[in-house]
Amino acid sequence: TLGESVKSRLPWLVINLVTAILASAVVGMFEGTIGRVVSLATFMPIVAGMGGNAGTQTLTIIVRGLALGELNFNNIKHTFFKEVGIGLITGSVIAIIISILGYMWERNIVFGIVIGVAMVLNMVVATMSGYVVPIVLKKLNID
Repeated sequence: TLGESVKSRLPWLVINLVTAILASAVVGMFEGTIGRVVSLATFMPIVAGMGGNAGTQTLTIIVRGLALGELNFNNIKHTFFKEVGIGLITGSVIAIIISILGYMWERNIVFGIVIGVAMVLNMVVATMSGYVVPIVLKKLNID
């Protein structure tokens, strides 16, 4: 029914809203830096988008694993470290690419490195979030 669909989707949307607010708060902390290095504003949506993609990929894998009974307490730790490893490796590859582009854009090696490090950290944290959120919701009996 309509009500059931809304009830099942709303918790996920609220979680996304909370994470977006947290991301905005972090961006706000660097408002002065962004004002001095305007190119950061150009790259922020790329970093955020890639983190969102990485988190969604992990979330999809974990929700599928939970639904099919493939994820349980025997393999929960192994799966967590596997997903974090995937986030670290894919984040590093994407970071190399974005670092090169950042350097070419600004002609500043530090800028390229900062964007690359931000990308890796963002993708790893997003991967962890994509893992933890469905596990916590499952524990709270929220589908």
